[in-house]
Amino acid sequence: MHLNFHHVRVSAMNRKNDENNIDASVKTNQIDNDGIVHLENGIKLELSQCKLIPPESNDYVNVVMMFSLENMYDPMTKCPKCESTIPWDRPILLMDNMQFVYPCLDCEWVWERQSFNMRKFRSENR
Repeated sequence: MHLNFHHVRVSAMNRKNDENNIDASVKTNQIDNDGIVHLENGIKLELSQCKLIPPESNDYVNVVMMFSLENMYDPMTKCPKCESTIPWDRPILLMDNMQFVYPCLDCEWVWERQSFNMRKFRSENR
């Protein structure tokens, strides 16, 4: 499933009330290759600390891990949506619902289910 904008939420770690949350709709071109979200009002957020709402859902899911192609054992090299080449250092997210999220620079947010093929875990399981 693919989305042009994505709603993200960042919560203050030591607060439980909603007034300390930052809610924003984010385009993929607002994310740099270091995983920093640059909001229009100048606020910067770490993408790995954001919660995202998956397509066809109303519930937020957490980022489990942020990585790039250089950390993958058998990396996907093309965007599943537009077939553009994925930059080696572009962030990819593993979410707690076991989906991968890729903020493609050429099209939109891409949510995909894929096998977990990170180098670190493959070498640990040998």
